Amino acid sequence: MVMKAQRINTSESVSLEEFISVYEEMDLDTTEPEELFRACEILTKLSNNSTFIKDLLIKGVEDSFDEQSDLSGYTAQSLILNKISSKKNYFLRANFWPSLEHSLTRVSGPQTFYYNYPHDHNFNFLTVGYFGPGYDSIIYNYDYNSVDGFSGEDCDLKYKGIVSLNKGDTLLYEAHKDVHSQLPPTSLSISLNIMQYIFGTNQKHQYAFNIEKSQISEVLNTRRDVGIPTLALLASLNRTRCESLFVEVAKVHPSIFMRVGAIQALISSAEDMNLIEDVLQLGMDSNSRVLREWTKEYAAKIAL
Repeated sequence: MVMKAQRINTSESVSLEEFISVYEEMDLDTTEPEELFRACEILTKLSNNSTFIKDLLIKGVEDSFDEQSDLSGYTAQSLILNKISSKKNYFLRANFWPSLEHSLTRVSGPQTFYYNYPHDHNFNFLTVGYFGPGYDSIIYNYDYNSVDGFSGEDCDLKYKGIVSLNKGDTLLYEAHKDVHSQLPPTSLSISLNIMQYIFGTNQKHQYAFNIEKSQISEVLNTRRDVGIPTLALLASLNRTRCESLFVEVAKVHPSIFMRVGAIQALISSAEDMNLIEDVLQLGMDSNSRVLREWTKEYAAKIAL
């Protein structure tokens, strides 16, 4: 078996409200893939409800005339189906997968849907085919703990085959293990996903990959990395007051890219060359290979 997959033959269907009630009663730990996989049956029953996505979208548009609906949870790719809360360790979404010829793809571009873009995830998720012919994914595995996590780094990608997500099929994607390159479907398809969600704790990054070279091609930011612009702003407003904080972030923050952001902020606000050299040395002395590699590259750019 390439990855955890299951097809449950049942014609029983449930409403969205029934799904949420049953699923939350199960009290699954989404950080454990085997736990999440136990939700295959109830997710399959929701996928047998052929009208609820259409009904939600129609109601949202109708209510928008009176400003009663919130369509902010809808994008060209996804529709969030439940209220996300720090008290819950999951959220449910519908993902839309248009063909290359579909107007959604022409307007948004194929990159919006991550077609032919090998990448992993920093969360577990369970998915089921809901509508349309479904899509194929080329699957690889790798050892997350064997890489430091920088662009151009070699990694041992192992080809595992091609999987198809047809209507009623359930597949489990494991965080930091499964790498998939998704192929566009022949016509519009929809999947339903139960997503691992642990509020404010995920410091690990996800990566995009160059399959031919078996390398990391890009490091994708986590939610915590959106704080990086804040560092630059603080440095502009009051470097002296924040300097010790930036140094602490650069040394020990769980997100490597927050560390990079702290060094960038310190350099951008430095008033003389000696300070810049001191900050670069902080990066050079880091216990993180990622930060050391970035500092070398940055130092070369500014000719130090």
